[in-house]
This record gives sequence, structure tokens and C-alpha cells, in this order.
Amino acid sequence: MPVALLINGGDDCMYSRNVDYRLCPEVNLLEGPMTDVRDALRWIRHELPSLKLSCPGLRVDGDRVAVVGWPTGGSLAMSLGFTPLQYGIKPPEAILAFYCPSNYDDFHKNPIYTSYSISSPDEEYDLLDSVRDEPGSCSLCRTIPQ
Repeated sequence: MPVALLINGGDDCMYSRNVDYRLCPEVNLLEGPMTDVRDALRWIRHELPSLKLSCPGLRVDGDRVAVVGWPTGGSLAMSLGFTPLQYGIKPPEAILAFYCPSNYDDFHKNPIYTSYSISSPDEEYDLLDSVRDEPGSCSLCRTIPQ
């Protein structure tokens, strides 16, 4: 069974099963919440599948993880696209981020580029270069008949 890691953006969902992360400003973003959600992903991938579950025949698949986050949790969910790689953890297979900030005003003053970036931040990039006449495909997608 695949796993969905839920990351809430605040305290508005009492009694829900979400990852609990440390809050800023008591700790900085990288060493607090981003580390906590990365650790939750590591636990799901490596520890959860080995736990004995009370439902016979149910097997958790730590190789199929989707992360879902809303408001601040969405930003943290998106961080799982690049932060786990630095620690030898496979990123999630899917990330769903709802109602979250994705572009901060000070990003252009102090950009954050990881060593896993596809291209150099100094390279000129034209968004229209990625537009194709034919639909793209991948192993997870099916071609829709026309």
C-alpha cells in the first residue's frame, strides 16, 4: 500500500494525523521544519514498512510515497523534492502542494540553489523552449487517445 505523508500548515486541523514539525522563529527553517519533514520521509521509507501492523495482509510500501501539504505545509512538501537527496533519501514519488507560497520576495536578493539544480542560475532560460507540439510521456503516464 502506498503512503501519503500529510503536512498541515497550522493548528487548524486538531486530531488529524499530520507530521508535527518545529516552528519558526524558535528554530530556523532549514534546521527545524525542513529537517523534520525530511526525517518523517526517511522514517516512512525505512522504518514504517518493517512495523508489524494489526491488519493481517496489509503491507506498507515505503517505495511509493506521496506528500500532500497545504499552506506552509505545501512549501515544506515542495522542499522534499530536493532536500532528501543530500542525505541519501529518495524524494517522494509525488508532491501535492495546495495554497502555499512558492515565490518569496527576498528570493531574488538571496537565491537558494542546491547542488541538485538542473541548470545554473546564471543560464538564460526561455520557458517556451519546453513547449512541444506533441504530448510528452513517462512511465507513469498513459497516452490519451484522441
